[in-house]
Amino acid sequence: MIQLRNYEEATNQETQIWLIENLPNMTSTQRRAIVNGDLLLRSPYKFYKVRPKTESNIWWRLSFIGLVIVALLMFAWLPVHFMIKGRWGYKDIDWFEYWANKCGFK
Repeated sequence: MIQLRNYEEATNQETQIWLIENLPNMTSTQRRAIVNGDLLLRSPYKFYKVRPKTESNIWWRLSFIGLVIVALLMFAWLPVHFMIKGRWGYKDIDWFEYWANKCGFK
């Protein structure tokens, strides 16, 4: 299994541009199928691109201790969250993912 930690899913437009630029021996019918999006929509494959690295200063790195404490608290409150919301897990935690990314975990 490939580790997709450093990759993110590419959009159809990015995939179309990459395919057209890097596959020069295509016929006009193949090129038209890619440009129209028919080929990519019916394809069972997903295309990925390298995730851009984020720059972080020393203060983000030092906040690692707080990140661990918050992660443990979130894990401990997961049953309470389930009783209140009726679902297991946190869906809208963009701030936590941003923080973990800045600390170098993504």
